[in-house]
Amino acid sequence: MIFTRKDDTNFTTTVREITAPKKTKQTLVIIDRRVDNYQQLVSGTYPETKVVVLDVRKDGIEQITGALSDELATSLHVVCHGADGILYLGKTPVSQENIYQYRGLLQEWAVEEILLYGCNVGGDRQFLNSLHELTGANIAASAHRVGNIAKGGSWQLEIQIGQVNYGLAFLPEVIQEYSGVFAVSFSEPTNFAVGDNPLSIAVGEFNGDGNLDLATANVLSDDVSVLLGNGDGSFAAATNFAVGDNPLSIAVGEFNGDGNLDLATANYISLSGSVSVISVLLGNGDGSFAAPTNFELGDELRSITVGEFNGDDNLDLAVANYFFADVSVLLGNGDGSFTAPTNFEVGDFPLSIAVGEFNGDDNLDLAVANYFFADVSVLLGNGDGSFTAPTNFEVGDFPLSIAVGEFNGDGNLDLAVTNEFDVSVLLGNGDGSFAARTNFETGYDPTSIAVGEFNRDGNLDLATTHGFSNDVSVLLGNGDGSFANPTTFATGGYPGSIAVGEFNGDDYLDLVMTNSHDVVSILLNTTGPPGTPEDDNLSGTSRNELIDGLAGNDTIDGAGGNDTLLGNTDNDSLIGGAGDDQLDGGSGIDMMIGGPGNDYYVVDNSEDTVTELADAGNDTVNSSITYTLGDNLENLNLTGNDAINGTGNSLDNTITDNIANNRVNGNDGNDILKAGGGDDTVNGGSGADQIIGGRGNDLLRGNDGNDTLEGRPGFDILLGGNGDDILTGGIGRDRLNGGAGNDTLTGGASIDRFIFNTNQEFETPTIGIDTITDFDVQRDLILLDKKTFTALESDAGEGFSVETDFAIVESDDAVATNGAFIVYNSASGALFYNPNGSESGLGDGAQFAVLNNDASLEANNFQIR
Repeated sequence: MIFTRKDDTNFTTTVREITAPKKTKQTLVIIDRRVDNYQQLVSGTYPETKVVVLDVRKDGIEQITGALSDELATSLHVVCHGADGILYLGKTPVSQENIYQYRGLLQEWAVEEILLYGCNVGGDRQFLNSLHELTGANIAASAHRVGNIAKGGSWQLEIQIGQVNYGLAFLPEVIQEYSGVFAVSFSEPTNFAVGDNPLSIAVGEFNGDGNLDLATANVLSDDVSVLLGNGDGSFAAATNFAVGDNPLSIAVGEFNGDGNLDLATANYISLSGSVSVISVLLGNGDGSFAAPTNFELGDELRSITVGEFNGDDNLDLAVANYFFADVSVLLGNGDGSFTAPTNFEVGDFPLSIAVGEFNGDDNLDLAVANYFFADVSVLLGNGDGSFTAPTNFEVGDFPLSIAVGEFNGDGNLDLAVTNEFDVSVLLGNGDGSFAARTNFETGYDPTSIAVGEFNRDGNLDLATTHGFSNDVSVLLGNGDGSFANPTTFATGGYPGSIAVGEFNGDDYLDLVMTNSHDVVSILLNTTGPPGTPEDDNLSGTSRNELIDGLAGNDTIDGAGGNDTLLGNTDNDSLIGGAGDDQLDGGSGIDMMIGGPGNDYYVVDNSEDTVTELADAGNDTVNSSITYTLGDNLENLNLTGNDAINGTGNSLDNTITDNIANNRVNGNDGNDILKAGGGDDTVNGGSGADQIIGGRGNDLLRGNDGNDTLEGRPGFDILLGGNGDDILTGGIGRDRLNGGAGNDTLTGGASIDRFIFNTNQEFETPTIGIDTITDFDVQRDLILLDKKTFTALESDAGEGFSVETDFAIVESDDAVATNGAFIVYNSASGALFYNPNGSESGLGDGAQFAVLNNDASLEANNFQIR
């Protein structure tokens, strides 16, 4: 059944509940509706899974907490866009910066595990550790893209804290067919200080060094801040230049013919307080500007733009006047001065203005977003500085910002307008008219919009800021006038105006936006060179890049930086180079070579090869097939649902199992071996190993070395082997055998069996003295094997069938003269083997165990085998 609930804003939240045979009982799936084709995921979960779709206008953590309060869930699955250590949930991204603000809510999440499907979220372990600390849940996430394989994604959540055992919540056919990825392709923001409350930003080259610079209009400090670019994505400290009172909008142009870019601001109130003014600051060519010249206009100027409207080759100005429902056009004289304004009527409350050539006559036209009438006014230019009467075209409610671009490849300019909940795209017909709007969802309350080509596919894309959720959304264009679902990126507090520029010399467009913390935020584009369906040879740069080869036999070289290299289909060669790289060849036979740094590899073919240098970092292989770690590889994660095996090498390995019934072998080195959800066999090999069971019934073998074995849930068998081992059974019915050495045995909850058997006759140096920490006389048993305790006369399969085999004394001195073969000193908890019987001394026997919890041991606490 599909249930929908509409609140008082007519926004729909979808909850799907299916009653069917048990599969993932007590599983709750949370989906942020901004992910691609979220409806496909809603309908694609296993039966008896509850799915909640988030309201993007409300806080995500609060919504999840409410959902968990209504549902008894042990496994929580969160599907959303992500970045390193960031979850884009609802209106507020969750990151290390704000996660502790949610302490009280997160501590209410009584779940065993949380699976995070956002791309790259696992790239920040500090964030995952904080989420683990606050919720007490085991965590699974990915340090790479999640979703459609053809788009560079996978469904492997390889980064885990604790043991996650429930597996994915989605049906196999949905995982195979889902077309989206939960990815982003911009860096985290870098902030640069400007004046007080910047509301508008523009980009230009102000000092002749070839690097793009920034200029902001600061409404409360009555000035503009100019930040000169260094060409590497950073900027010099801001220099401020006074303008009129309350500048709301800024534009760049060359107004006086000297070749230096100048600035123009639309100011809400004039210096005298009577009328509003435009301030023009002429550039000196060195990044500085002359004192402003002010030009009086109407009331409440809101937006300013630049164009050449009358054919004299001098740039002119056009300004939207909010209360007067018109636009003012000031024709430039070419010397930095302007004629008196001419006003042209538009719709009520115009907030934003843009320039374009909409009807093919080579005269620039105007497009204005009218806030209260939910439309845009298009004024066609006559080429003499005048304009025709407006034609209005419907858009969404409360349009705030307008931009121009060519979105469908027909050569006609189109319009994109931000509304209360979405973006309206109006495709131009080439005659000054526009097709009916098509709306595309963004985050809640998009404030400003910019156009750029961000992923090098030749199609223009959109970027919108969202003040209430403190992020920016990027909608990738499909080239036919439609756009993909947005991906979101965190920004500073309450981002406002947005602009596009290439700030670090890599030929990829970056984003910059103002925000209310008196800074501008720079997000550098991290998209790598585009692949094609053919055989590509792609090379990265020193920056952090995502390079997707698509189909074909590709060779991809990441060079420097922390790169993500995706081969996709066919036989690919991936070279990480320096940096912490992620290499995923996709299907086919792939060759992957790392380099200095902590690299991550995805293996899905038995003929895939992974090559690493010695001492070149701490590297991880994520494998969906049986795999043995090669030279210089430290870690192995087994993924998927198939029964496969994983084997370590001579290094200190960490090997994590999947949910099937598998065999894991540590081999040499001091290894950490983690069983998964199946019934697993885990062998430590030589070295001091840490072996951790999973949810299934596991067989854990320490073998050589001083090992630590932990059973956890399930009915586990723990075999210490040689060495002084620590064995902990966990909450299931476990069987613990320390083997040779002085071992520490803890059964844990439930009914446990402590086994003493070395598969040979009792030898004091071999068997050692084991410590049993929690023997429960009401439920636990000590099993003695007759191959080791050869003097025992009792029958196998029972307790002490011969009464004289066991005795209890109160001192060690009494042990040697007692006639029993197994003697327990109730005073010290020591347990002895005395093959001499009544003869003096223990002969070849000795103490072999001690119960250190003052257990009142009796004959019925033993079993002979």
